[in-house]
Amino acid sequence: MIKKIISNKWFTYACVSLLINTALAFATLFFSNTWTFKGIIDSIMFSGFLTFFIGWFILIASGGLFDYTIYGLKSFWGSVFGKKQEKSYVEYHNSHKQAPASVYVPFFIVGALTIAIPWIIFYLV
Repeated sequence: MIKKIISNKWFTYACVSLLINTALAFATLFFSNTWTFKGIIDSIMFSGFLTFFIGWFILIASGGLFDYTIYGLKSFWGSVFGKKQEKSYVEYHNSHKQAPASVYVPFFIVGALTIAIPWIIFYLV
């Protein structure tokens, strides 16, 4: 039962997003060097915003928003160094696969919870 839960992709990506969120919170806390209640709440909320936007960036990048820019940069630097692209832009765009929801949704959930819980604690205390 536990092996089934741990091998689940949703659980794995949720743990990864939680670790990234915790690392960002501690990095923000040590960078700001503010150890008051408000400073701790601010650093946790800021890490929540960053985690949420990491998920948003994964969603947008897997949807193909940056394909044109990446293909253009590859073509430019390829022409500078004398290499030609193997694929046209249409082939490049069609070969790009979208990330499954199990990759970016845990970042949204962890980010939203990390924003909401400190906000509630701050205004209730």
